[in-house]
Amino acid sequence: DVIAKKKYNNKNLILIYVESLEKGYTDENIFSKNLLEKVENIYNLTNISFEKYLSQGNEYTFLGLVSTMCGFFPGPIGLSNVNTDSNRNMGFYGEVFPKATCIGDVLKKNGYHNVYIGGADKNFTAKNSFLETHGFNEVYGKNDFKKLYDKKYFSKWGLNDDKLFEFAKKKLLKLRLEKENFFVSILTLDTHYPDGHSNEYCKKINLDENYYNKIECASILVRNFIDFLNEKDFFKDTNVVIIADHLSWGLNADKIVGTERTMFNNFLTIDEKKKYVKNRNYIDKFSLFPTLLSFINFEVQDGHAGFGFSGFGKLKNEFKKNIFSEENDHLIRKYN
Repeated sequence: DVIAKKKYNNKNLILIYVESLEKGYTDENIFSKNLLEKVENIYNLTNISFEKYLSQGNEYTFLGLVSTMCGFFPGPIGLSNVNTDSNRNMGFYGEVFPKATCIGDVLKKNGYHNVYIGGADKNFTAKNSFLETHGFNEVYGKNDFKKLYDKKYFSKWGLNDDKLFEFAKKKLLKLRLEKENFFVSILTLDTHYPDGHSNEYCKKINLDENYYNKIECASILVRNFIDFLNEKDFFKDTNVVIIADHLSWGLNADKIVGTERTMFNNFLTIDEKKKYVKNRNYIDKFSLFPTLLSFINFEVQDGHAGFGFSGFGKLKNEFKKNIFSEENDHLIRKYN
């Protein structure tokens, strides 16, 4: 059971998953510059990050979404061929993990309007089925955007990130007028390995020549989006989180393998930092779920949801042995 109580001052939530965004791209010794400088420390806002955002595995998007939104490994649910080319576009698969309680379920139950915006096909790996099963009122993907944007704004995977954020801005302005509380989850695409994808904005600023350029450009696009939210005064009642959906994969020839291999994270608010006291300086995929609820001022019983424990607030000592960490890697075998 996930027991989370809404309080009087709950915030809206915007969760930005940036495809394969690792903290290692900040390492100037390896990359000659901090590729994520624009999103690492954003002025005029309180920036809270966990020194290590750890991965238990599951290095592709559907599994990254489930583990972070629901706090558990998906495992074999009839999706055993989900990562093969012959059986990935599954259409509406039916209910996915109908007995699980995920962040979308908790927020919808408490009056939030939940929206997912992703550039790729929403039916890819049963993503749409999962999101609709778990509280999302609106789910947008490639085929929806084909009705709105010229084909030059698409890669083979889907809508480019510059236009994705353009759409998200318009949607958020509308949501603010129409909904009391909202949760918007955005998933980018253009830093997908092996080569990433160019978009019109990155071409314009000459950051599309190689994969590292695209990583840096992605951080600039996210920063532009954060600046828009700031200018439009969203932060007065909305908190924003920038994270990776998973670690990069297939990067054996990439400089990233010389880094510590943790995922990027930055929690943004106008509140004072002391309001969000970290109980440890690391989180993991499972723990993102309750950490997000705590971040928007839900009272989460025992700080616990799924297999995760919130990174904010006090935790009982008895729970610490159940929190995934580098020392507690035996928990992987337990979860499996």
